[in-house]
Amino acid sequence: MYYCEFAEGKRARHGTMLPAKVALSSGKGYSSVYQFSREDAKTIRARGHSRGLKEFKVYAERLWLDIDDEDLVVAKQRFEEMCTKFGGYDKIGYFSGKKGYHLGIKIEPMYGLDVPYSHKKWIRDNAIVTDESLYQHGRLFRNPGCIHESTGKPKTRVVATEGATLQIPLVIEPAKVPPPLFTEGYTETDVFRDNLIRALTIIENPPAQGMRHTTLWSFSQSMCESGASYQLAYEMASYLNNTFDNPKDDEELERAVRQGYGI
Repeated sequence: MYYCEFAEGKRARHGTMLPAKVALSSGKGYSSVYQFSREDAKTIRARGHSRGLKEFKVYAERLWLDIDDEDLVVAKQRFEEMCTKFGGYDKIGYFSGKKGYHLGIKIEPMYGLDVPYSHKKWIRDNAIVTDESLYQHGRLFRNPGCIHESTGKPKTRVVATEGATLQIPLVIEPAKVPPPLFTEGYTETDVFRDNLIRALTIIENPPAQGMRHTTLWSFSQSMCESGASYQLAYEMASYLNNTFDNPKDDEELERAVRQGYGI
């Protein structure tokens, strides 16, 4: 039996761990995209928070795609294109309740530290346009039946088909190269200057639809490494966000910046 983190709301995370079937069938709240072993669930529950989940192995039996757009018509079109692309596979799809869809493709069960990275690498290798921020150990998504706060609409199943099982290879995540801040002779001022250049590059070359969150998060992380205040990073990320064709809403923007600062 595997466990999900369960939360009544996005900002109400206390390391609550429930059997996956119980959490996902609750009809309310949010559950983690990835699942945890019983022993790890006990450890997380005892901590009382959901920070540092990347240290735990996770289980997955579906590859989830988060497909959204400010224009719901466009989101639906993209969702239908993905359904067609995975036409021969066992899949289940949901309308999120607001501006997008979640599509889960059945895969050969995977378990390990590198499952989220393996999923992200696979969707990149196969040119799948989706929100890559989903592929994190601690990422949550709305449970089926849960009412969206702003629209009053529930997360509703719209597709369910039987078929083949997708196989995704387990790939070890490469070690990250230390940021320039820790390179001899490279100062915080140098990093901040590079961030300004990076901001201009983002404005000139806006991210693709599925890369907006990752772009804002990565930029915020670099700002943090340069010693910039959270408020300055937020204001700059907000400015960049407003240059996108389809900006993230305020809640999503704040989440990206907070992730960049590890808070």
